[in-house]
Amino acid sequence: MKEGQLSQSIYERSVLKEFQREQVRIYKGAEDNCAFLAGLFQTETFALSHESVAAMALYMAANALLAQGGRPVGAGLNLIFTTRQSESFLKKVIRAAAAVFREYGMCLLACQVEVIDAVTAPMAAVTVVGTKEKERSEAVLAGQDVVMSKFLALGATAVLAQVKEEDILARYSRHLLEQARCLKEYLNVTAEAALAEKSGVSAMCHVNKGGVFGALWEMADRAGIGLSIDLKAIPVKQETIEISEIYDVNPYEMLGTGSLLMIADDGHELVRTLQAEKIPAAVIGKTTADHDRVILNEGESRFLEPVKPDEILKVL
Repeated sequence: MKEGQLSQSIYERSVLKEFQREQVRIYKGAEDNCAFLAGLFQTETFALSHESVAAMALYMAANALLAQGGRPVGAGLNLIFTTRQSESFLKKVIRAAAAVFREYGMCLLACQVEVIDAVTAPMAAVTVVGTKEKERSEAVLAGQDVVMSKFLALGATAVLAQVKEEDILARYSRHLLEQARCLKEYLNVTAEAALAEKSGVSAMCHVNKGGVFGALWEMADRAGIGLSIDLKAIPVKQETIEISEIYDVNPYEMLGTGSLLMIADDGHELVRTLQAEKIPAAVIGKTTADHDRVILNEGESRFLEPVKPDEILKVL
């Protein structure tokens, strides 16, 4: 594509056309589009030379808003492409993003698309906005259970299965690759967030950049409490372990979009509630009165550290 702002014709046929008319809430135009909506908002950015670049950023932002007790209702997109990308690639990016909009029931509030030769990979910056019925007290106490939904490093595994097919097939079977790709079905946390709210959890945190270790640190730091986490209790798919070994990366510090951390008085009851709705979950530890954030692994212990750069950056 040519450098600069998209032409009106390309914007019409390759952006707006991918959305159903009732999904769009912007003033029509490639340059001057805007919308107005009051409420919560969450912004995320993601860079990836793949058609899922905007879709992943949307999942990340929408899940973060859900973890705050909000309901996503719309999102704005700011997409930057290189001149090496074609209009057909743009269409694939928008099509994948539009599918996520439908999945969450969101409308498109704004969409800015630019082509800049200086960037090295396509980048998506998204802002998801939503409503919130009531504030959660987030009174976290010592002795509560820490629950994790779904599995470790879901977002990273799903992304790598899409963009590193040759590497994976050089080591493992196509069956493992397809199983890893299927993990994208877990990326939406709407169901477990709603169940957690009804169950009266004390706090929630989505697992995002920096992986589950980063999310645990962030949640504990925000609540001002300590943690004692059993490493072996953190649920993980074999596909994630195998793919992580190819690149010698730590899956506990990789993009975990699709999982929630929840603090509850009775984590085992919350797990039963989630599992009754076919949502995998496990109690992975306890909150503590001190400020130590400890990971236990078969008799050995280590301290959590502040959020680090995501391990997936070593691969992509």
